[in-house]
Amino acid sequence: LYVTDEAARAYAGQIVGRPHWVRSLALWPGHDDWIYWQYHDSGRVDGVSGDVDLNVLQGGQEMLTTLFAAPPESIPSETREHPERIQGHRFR
Repeated sequence: LYVTDEAARAYAGQIVGRPHWVRSLALWPGHDDWIYWQYHDSGRVDGVSGDVDLNVLQGGQEMLTTLFAAPPESIPSETREHPERIQGHRFR
């Protein structure tokens, strides 16, 4: 759920338990229940022309793995047996 820091506080009772991506450009978010924090909207990154958003992931690599790891039962058995084949593609 992408929200401003103000909206996260205003709707805290309605969005509790949902992962938050908080946009708070001036200050550290006023609460700790966020997963991502967008702290800048005019950042620079090598290889990208123009402004980019800059974000922090709370929890680091472990959180990233948790967020994007598919539960084993959701992975088709053929993919589990042959991970190099995904939707007809072969990876080396």
